[in-house]
Amino acid sequence: MKNKMDSKEIGKLYCKISGGGESYNYYTYENKNLFEKIIFISNEKGILELLRRISREIYRNSKYLGKKIFGNKYFLYKGKKIPYFYGRYQKTWINERSIEIPIGIEWLRQHKGERILEVGDTLRNYIKVDHEVLDKFSKEKGIINEDIVDFSPQKKYDLIVSISTIEHVGIEDSEKDLRKAQTAIKKIYSLLNKKGSAIITIPLGHHKVLDKFLKKSNYKKEYYKRVNRKLNIWKQMKNIPNKNKEFEELLVVEINKK
Repeated sequence: MKNKMDSKEIGKLYCKISGGGESYNYYTYENKNLFEKIIFISNEKGILELLRRISREIYRNSKYLGKKIFGNKYFLYKGKKIPYFYGRYQKTWINERSIEIPIGIEWLRQHKGERILEVGDTLRNYIKVDHEVLDKFSKEKGIINEDIVDFSPQKKYDLIVSISTIEHVGIEDSEKDLRKAQTAIKKIYSLLNKKGSAIITIPLGHHKVLDKFLKKSNYKKEYYKRVNRKLNIWKQMKNIPNKNKEFEELLVVEINKK
């Protein structure tokens, strides 16, 4: 997201900026341009911290180039070889985005020309999109700024895609509701036409209430685990464990009305 956002619109959403040890409002930091970030870190943490972060970014981008050239080429999804996605935004070469982005792209390809909705403004950061995008907080032009649970379009959709979004629903609102994410998934189902499908990726370990609900649900699920953190290698596993480690496991939920 490039434009500034009033933090009151999203409630109290915080993250740890690595190395600092103090909490900052996530959007207050991320919505700054590069020059503003440099001034922000310099004022808040000092020149040494700024230099440390610049060095870290140089190192990470060298890792990106290495992955792009020499990294793992494919992972298996539904028995098919899918290429890993290596992109600079959110450093996909070190996290689950390397597999969930290409999964989303694969579904878009299969449903090209159909009525598609994306819940969460994600894929636009990596590829050109021409489908509708629903995101409560995004200030990008053309985005539908509504809450998924309140969204009532006039027509149903052939495909709904949601990448690493639903696990934030209800947790990062101004008033927390740990069951709102379940409501969001049920709402997605209701927005599909008679032969519609939805694909939802959920990083496990972030929303334990949602994790438990999905594991017990009858939705079709595929479970991925990072088997090599250094090389960021992901592998599909048969069984979903009861306890999950955040950033190391991904659940791909498929919903079909057919």
